[in-house]
Amino acid sequence: MTVIENKMYSIPEIARFLNVCDTTAWKLAWNGSIPTVKIGKRRMVTPVVLRAILSGEMDLSNKN
Repeated sequence: MTVIENKMYSIPEIARFLNVCDTTAWKLAWNGSIPTVKIGKRRMVTPVVLRAILSGEMDLSNKN
């Protein structure tokens, strides 16, 4: 089981969790498949979203 701490995750970190390249993770974030929060110039993913992705509760298909 994956342990998820209470922190925000960068898009490259999410890519590693999903075992995809950074470009794919960025595309999922920009098309809205992965909800992000903008903090300064960075796009971050909340632990709640990461849990939903890893548990299969969130559909990562293209929302366009």
